[in-house]
Amino acid sequence: MKPQPPGATRGIFGWIQGLVSVVLLWHFMGLFIAAVAPPMPGFAPSALISGIYERLFRRPLEFLGLTNPHRYYAPGISPFTQAWFRATLADGAVRWMELPGPRNPILPARCQRRFGIAMALQSSTAALPQDPGTQVLTPSGRLLASSYARHVAVELGRASASPVVEVQVYQVVHRIRLPQEVQRGWPATDLRLYAPRYLGTFSADGRATSARDDAPLRAPNIPMSLFAATILREDAWPAGKQASGSTLHLPTPIAHLLKRIPALAKPQDAAGLRQRLVQSVESLDAPAPPRSVEEW
Repeated sequence: MKPQPPGATRGIFGWIQGLVSVVLLWHFMGLFIAAVAPPMPGFAPSALISGIYERLFRRPLEFLGLTNPHRYYAPGISPFTQAWFRATLADGAVRWMELPGPRNPILPARCQRRFGIAMALQSSTAALPQDPGTQVLTPSGRLLASSYARHVAVELGRASASPVVEVQVYQVVHRIRLPQEVQRGWPATDLRLYAPRYLGTFSADGRATSARDDAPLRAPNIPMSLFAATILREDAWPAGKQASGSTLHLPTPIAHLLKRIPALAKPQDAAGLRQRLVQSVESLDAPAPPRSVEEW
C-alpha cells in the first residue's frame, strides 16, 4: 500500500475539523434563533428572524426536542406543568410518582419525553356547556389519563413486591417565583407555587373508578393547602417515618417541606391541620424588605 504524504493526512483532519465547527456553529445559532423568534408580550419578532427559524432550524430542533423555552431560558428550572400519580398497592402501601421527575444528565431525553406527558394533560379538560364553572375531562383527556394510569401501574408494580390496584391522576401547575417572593425566602418548591387539579381515579387496567363509563369525569382544582394536608394525614402519618421523601415516596414539595419542618411528619390532631400547615409554611418567610420612596 502506497503511503500518503503527511500533508494529505493533515488536509483530511482539517476538513473534518471544519465540518464539525460548521455543525456546532449552526446548532448554537439555531438555539439563539429559537430563543428570539417567538413573539413576546409587547414585542413583535422580526419577520426575517421568524422566516430563518421556520426554514432552517425549526424541524431539526423539534427532532432534537430543543424547542421548549424552559430548555434554554433557565437551566434547571422545575417544569411549569407536572403530572402526579398516587398509586395504591395491594398491600395497602402508597407510592407517588412525578413526571417528568428529576433530570438525568446521562439520559436527558427521558425527562423531555416525560415532560410531554405532563404537557398533554394540561389541555385535557374543558368546561361543561350547562355549567361553565365545572371542568371535566375531554374524551381525549380521559383516554390519556387512562393510558398514563396503566403505565404507572405497570412501572411501579415492577419496582414493588405488591401489584398496583388503583392510581389517582393529578395535573399540577407550578409557577415561577416573583422577585418579592424570592426576597421573602420562598424556595422553588414552596407549596404556594403549586396548583393541583384532580383528573380521576383509575384501576390498574385503566378503567375509571371515580365515575361511570358514560358519565363525565369531573376535574376540580384543589387548594394546595388542602391537598398537602390530605397527603400528610393519609400517606405520611400512617407510614410512621420521619421526613424522608425518598422513603415515603411523597411529591417533591411535600418532601422538601418535611425536611424543613420535621414536626409535620409526626401524627397529630387532624382537626385544624390545614390551618396549622398554612401557618407553618408562612412562618418560614423572611420579613418583607423595606420599600424605597421610588417604589410608591
